[in-house]
Amino acid sequence: MKIKYFISGLNLNRIPDSLSRRGFSVTEIKKSNACISFCVQSKAAAKVSKYLDEINCKYNRKYCGITARIRAYCLRFGLIAGLVLIVAAAIWISGFILKIDIQCNDVFVAEKVKQILSDKNVKLYCAKSFVDAADLKKNILRNVEGLSYTEVRIVGSVLRIIIREELPKPDIVGLDDGNLIATCDAVITRIVCIKGTAVVNVGQAVRAGTVLIEGYTKIGEEYVSCCALGEVYGKVYIGEKLTVTGTVIEKRRTGKTETVSALVLRGNAKLAKSTFESFDTETTEAYISDILPAKIVTAVYYETVNVETPVDINIQKALLIKEAQKRVKLRLPENADIKRNWAVEKKVDNLYIIDVYYEIEQKISEAA
Repeated sequence: MKIKYFISGLNLNRIPDSLSRRGFSVTEIKKSNACISFCVQSKAAAKVSKYLDEINCKYNRKYCGITARIRAYCLRFGLIAGLVLIVAAAIWISGFILKIDIQCNDVFVAEKVKQILSDKNVKLYCAKSFVDAADLKKNILRNVEGLSYTEVRIVGSVLRIIIREELPKPDIVGLDDGNLIATCDAVITRIVCIKGTAVVNVGQAVRAGTVLIEGYTKIGEEYVSCCALGEVYGKVYIGEKLTVTGTVIEKRRTGKTETVSALVLRGNAKLAKSTFESFDTETTEAYISDILPAKIVTAVYYETVNVETPVDINIQKALLIKEAQKRVKLRLPENADIKRNWAVEKKVDNLYIIDVYYEIEQKISEAA
């Protein structure tokens, strides 16, 4: 443990040197105005104090360092008792179910699971030792039909139940008589007719819902019903329209500000709202204690206004076309076969109206 001395007076620089010459270890020497401070080991404090008394120095001293802090905290019996109670409460409450998390896609299945839990008297704040996860899983599988996966386990203080329903059996296309129709507007590029009769030609433009392959075939002079099977591919055009004005709207600060603060002990700060219609916010936090998680949150609101600023229209067109192309690409099917892309612009008064297009080839047929 160390003792820190605070000495006031004149000609103080000689004191640490004198102590060092007498064999004392003097550390953390600081001087400000007419005061000097330094630290010595506690076992040497009596001799240092005696020396300072002999040279008639006015001084104060106090314990410092980690040991001194621990000693000070130990004297705070209320703090220690509170910490003990908090730890004991945390240990005690960790033995109970504080949350029941049911994860499933069907509301009716979730209600059935809740009923099973109620029948087993499993509810919030019941002891974890009372909950038999394996038994709950067996009851859920026994009483709820159509499940492909069930998991019941306790994670911390959470009873987590994960349920996956069986996927519905897929509809098998072609068992019933029917037609193949177009899923979107397109220009036909390929027709693969396995069963049925194609009623469109390559190069023909079709609308969504147009019949592509009808569910019949001609045998001799008779038309025989069958299930239409096959694939039809076409060129699909996906685009986006944009307007270029030669100006941009910029947000600028007016110079007016508002400052609000709030003391936060836990959670998020609830700050007063700004009176500005449009504003930027800068937030800072300052902790006020090394023991308690208390902090002061300060927000500064800067009033802003939108200002219309002229820009180079050619640069703006190029940037907006690139952004439109990115948005169109996000709308394309996965692994789309992109044939080409282009932009068409038209000037109207002082504006430019630009259409950005992508041409892709994809399957466009599905069962009606």
